[in-house]
Amino acid sequence: QTFDAFLEIGTTAVLPAPGGGAWVGTVNQGLYHVDANGDQHVVELNGFKDRQIRVLHQDARGNLWLGCLPDGLAEISKGKTTILPSALFDQGLPRTAILSIADDHAGKLWLGTINGDLYAYDHNRFTRLDKADGLPGEAISALHPSANGDLWIGTLGGGLGRYRNGRLVFCGKQNGLADDVIATIVDGGDGYFWLGSEQGIFRVRQEDLNAVADGKQT
Repeated sequence: QTFDAFLEIGTTAVLPAPGGGAWVGTVNQGLYHVDANGDQHVVELNGFKDRQIRVLHQDARGNLWLGCLPDGLAEISKGKTTILPSALFDQGLPRTAILSIADDHAGKLWLGTINGDLYAYDHNRFTRLDKADGLPGEAISALHPSANGDLWIGTLGGGLGRYRNGRLVFCGKQNGLADDVIATIVDGGDGYFWLGSEQGIFRVRQEDLNAVADGKQT
């Protein structure tokens, strides 16, 4: 019954919350927190009235990040301090929709945008990667940092990519993937990635992906 109400206002992103319950992002009704008892609480976010919350991500420090459409990024710290877009635009935050967020093991935040650019944020400045750096130019829908420092990138039409030591390599249907649309990346913990696509869910061995990215097999 709790989540039936969110269907009426347009739910765009759901993330489990520490201690139970969930964070719920909406089309234009802002951010909600549903506690373990099912009670709803609106989170006040000035400047987000006309923004869709497209992605929710909790980083290793326990802070919540919101990526929005048509643009905007917000951070809600454990102390309830909120950093809003106006403060981040001055640091190089792109004025475009953010579809994916992840933080790596070095503490850097990664953002995937609707226009296919990738941004790294060191909490002081945003650094941009684009087609000139090897990205396919398709919307970035999924990001998965691995423990070894690799960043895996899912795109809506450009396949699956690996970013390692400053080098981007992508593979797709021509290399044996089921689809060039990779909307979700989940590490199964057994040497495989589970990938969500327009052709359904499939898995691929990480060893094979790395062999293709390293030029050892096609």
